[in-house]
Amino acid sequence: MDIERLLIGFLGLGCAFSSLLYSSSAVAEQAQERQSVRFNARVTQYDNFPLNTSPGPGNGVYDTWYYYSYDNKPLREEYDFNEDGNIDKTTEWVNIKNVVIDTENKNSDQKIDRVVFDYTPFQEQNTSGHKYEFRDIDLDGIFDEFVAFTPAEFLPRQVHEPVASSVEFLVTMLEKLNLQDEKYFVLERTYTKYAELQRLRSKEEWQVLFQKTREYLDLPSDQVLPVELKFIPEEQIQDNIETVAKAKNLKYLIINPRATRNIDDWLLAIDHEMLHLLQGQRRFNELKGKEKITWDDLVQYHLDLINSVNRGMMYNLFKCPVSSSFYNTYITFARAQYLFDELEAHLYSYQRRAFYNPIYTRDNFTYSNKVFIRAFHELIQEQGLTIPEKYIPMISEVKKALPILSRLPQEQVNAVKTMLRKTLLQKP
Repeated sequence: MDIERLLIGFLGLGCAFSSLLYSSSAVAEQAQERQSVRFNARVTQYDNFPLNTSPGPGNGVYDTWYYYSYDNKPLREEYDFNEDGNIDKTTEWVNIKNVVIDTENKNSDQKIDRVVFDYTPFQEQNTSGHKYEFRDIDLDGIFDEFVAFTPAEFLPRQVHEPVASSVEFLVTMLEKLNLQDEKYFVLERTYTKYAELQRLRSKEEWQVLFQKTREYLDLPSDQVLPVELKFIPEEQIQDNIETVAKAKNLKYLIINPRATRNIDDWLLAIDHEMLHLLQGQRRFNELKGKEKITWDDLVQYHLDLINSVNRGMMYNLFKCPVSSSFYNTYITFARAQYLFDELEAHLYSYQRRAFYNPIYTRDNFTYSNKVFIRAFHELIQEQGLTIPEKYIPMISEVKKALPILSRLPQEQVNAVKTMLRKTLLQKP
């Protein structure tokens, strides 16, 4: 895959991984729910094609994937109509930009031949919507036709533009076609929620800002993943002046009220730290097996230990739902997978920047982020760690970025690795 496609982020991530993780040659007897590489999503896979088989559709190969948030909101659909292992059609709900983006590949060459930007699902009910469609008629990688469907009119145009599927591309094309009203409509829809978050940040309405951020980034709500917001103590702010947020003790998100007012930095930090909390919850679900305990039980057990809370001998003997052996196993796995968790958080949270940035920017990696990704990757190699199966797709994505990461000064990478080694030694 072209390295630039790696940096597309959230939209490209699912397409790149779906054929690897979710296509199956095994008999697909029924819908099957799987853990998604999209950390904020669940995925259910189906055998829907071909349609004309008897007694029902399908032939024993999974070819359709529906992604939902942990709060059961649709995020993405993927279809492999001819079951060649490549995605032929996608539908992506981009909540924070108020748009649903459809892409379609009509001739199985792994290139987009049609893209539709549909703003109707996010408009008020009983009102006409706006849709913008680009078509590559002769399937040569160049869009030939454009159509705008608006409440007032139908606007077809001839175009000649390389295929693309970002909101930035749509805005650029509306400018080129001199469709100013449509351009302003798209910009208004794209920036509405982003501006709302910026206003909440400026007013320091932290609780509302955090909940709205979770909603617009399709992150789990408190009903799924309880998270309590806290502030960095005043005496510690100076030593953590660049820290925007930090996940802690399976439950808390510690924020710095004096950190940057740039809402993009806020979104990046929340996305990154919520991934760490989700990693903890996913690890719990992987390990609990038939244990009759909940995530809340484990969190409370952990907090009691670190806060030296003694609930009495009778509680410990007969009422405590979490055994010390399970807790120790959980902590052991968390420590063993620390480097992988950090690398995953850096990679995926930055890949998602294209998903929530108002106008797409091609390089989603900041300079410091590139340094951290390469440093974590080199530490994993140097320590000869066995890569757990669930991290293999993530490591594959990092390897695709190595031509970019290899340009970094080695002395800066070494400095970060030295810092990380000290952190590992300090971990209890």
